[in-house]
Amino acid sequence: MAAATLQGTGNFPARPLQPQGQKRSARDAAAGGVLASLRRCAGAACVAFAARNDRCMTHDPTAPPQERFSAYYADRPPWDIGRPQPAFVAAGDRIRGRVIDLGCGTGDLAIWLAGLGRTVTGVDFLAAPLAQARAKAAARGVAVNFLQMDALAVGSIPERFDAAVDCGLFHTFDDAGRAAYVAAVGQLLEPGARMFILCMADREPGTQGPRRVSTGEIRAAFQDGWEVESIEPAVFEVVPGIPGAEFSPGGARSWFVTARRTA
Repeated sequence: MAAATLQGTGNFPARPLQPQGQKRSARDAAAGGVLASLRRCAGAACVAFAARNDRCMTHDPTAPPQERFSAYYADRPPWDIGRPQPAFVAAGDRIRGRVIDLGCGTGDLAIWLAGLGRTVTGVDFLAAPLAQARAKAAARGVAVNFLQMDALAVGSIPERFDAAVDCGLFHTFDDAGRAAYVAAVGQLLEPGARMFILCMADREPGTQGPRRVSTGEIRAAFQDGWEVESIEPAVFEVVPGIPGAEFSPGGARSWFVTARRTA
C-alpha cells in the first residue's frame, strides 16, 4: 500500500468511540478520543502526531492525506512488508518493458521489477518514502527513476509505458477520485499496455483499513478505453502485530486485477 494522491484517500480510518459515563466537556471528549486512538495503535508515529496536533493522524480520516500518510511513514506502515506482494511476484513475467509503479512507497516492487531488467519509474507524493526507495535502489545497485508527484497528475509525465503496477493505491480513492485516477493512468499507456492492481476486496470482513472494492466497481472504473482481462482472488500481506491492521489469516482478502488499454 502506498501514498500517492492528495485527495480521496481513506486508509485505516478511526474506529468510532463508544460514549461512556457522564457527559464530558468538548475538551475532555477530544482528549479521550486521542487517548483511545493511541491505545488502539500505540505506534511512535501516532504518539508524535497526536502530541503535535491533538489527534492521532493515522486513525483520523478527516486529517489531510499528506499528514496522515506522513504519520504512517514516521513509524512503519502496515503495508510496507519489505518485499513485493506475492501476487506481483506471480505475475512478474507478464509485467514487461517500461513500467510505472503508482504509489511506490519505499520502492520494494519497483526495485524488484528493475532487478528483472524492466525500465521502471516509481511515483509517490511523499518525500520520506521516496528517500528510502532511492537509498534501497542504490544499495542494491539497480536504477529506478523515482518521482514525487500526485497520482492524479501522472498524465502529465512526458513518457509512455508498457505496463503500470498499483499495489494498494486504487482502493484509497473515493468514486470521483478513482475515475480521475484511471483516466490519468490511461494517458500514460500505449494501446495494448496493461495495468496490474492489487486492491482490498469486499470479500475481506470488517471495516478497518482501506475501503473494500467490489468486482463491479472495478469493471465500472475501466469502462472507457479498457478491457478488464481478469479479476483474481489474492491476498494483501501486512506487517504482523500492528493494531488497527488486523485482517484475515495470511493476509487481507484482495483482488488482483489485469486491465488492458484498448485506446
